Amino acid sequence: SNSNKIRRRRTAFTSEQLLELEREFHAKKYLSLTERSEIASSLNLSEVQVSKFFSSESVGLLRK
Repeated sequence: SNSNKIRRRRTAFTSEQLLELEREFHAKKYLSLTERSEIASSLNLSEVQVSKFFSSESVGLLRK
């Protein structure tokens, strides 16, 4: 089935990236496309990585 599919390794954010992502998340739960792009660029991450971080943080809030 999916055995030939190559999975991307999980991103291990640096402590600096995490600090900034968490700071942004607490300031604003949802990002515009422009904000996401700016944060990704400033932290040297892809927009998908930023998007997934915010998504998982939101789910974490719902579970509390």
